[in-house]
Amino acid sequence: MAQCGEALESCSDMQYRMMRQEGLEEEVLKKVNKQYDQLKAIVDEQKLEAQNIIKHLESVQEYKPPPKDFTQDTLVELKSF
Repeated sequence: MAQCGEALESCSDMQYRMMRQEGLEEEVLKKVNKQYDQLKAIVDEQKLEAQNIIKHLESVQEYKPPPKDFTQDTLVELKSF
């Protein structure tokens, strides 16, 4: 009978430890998921910023400065009106 009591106590102890470990695993998992979501938000924000920078660079690349004689050409054109 004493062995049964000890075995029951041992089983109860193991069950408690497992429940506690499952609780810890759940807590760790929540923290990991939260950090993952934070990192994903940062990466998404940086990706968007990179896309904006690329768009700006493309628009700068497409820019053609006015010709050297732009002012003179413009004045000549204005005089013709």
